[in-house]
Amino acid sequence: MIERGLTVENEDEAKHYLHQIGYYRLCGYTLPFQKGGEEYDRHDFREPVAFATILDRYVFDRKLRLLL
Repeated sequence: MIERGLTVENEDEAKHYLHQIGYYRLCGYTLPFQKGGEEYDRHDFREPVAFATILDRYVFDRKLRLLL
């Protein structure tokens, strides 16, 4: 994801969360930040986005689901 425009401040922390949560589960939270259309088969990001932003969205969604 780094090659596609994701910025990671702490690689060890990012690896930890990717291992605990899972790459494919977190990927769903990157979709709003990706370029769309068939010509973008690599799923590049429209602009650099921080891993922390993706993680924040995941945590918010998880907490919201637990409330319901």
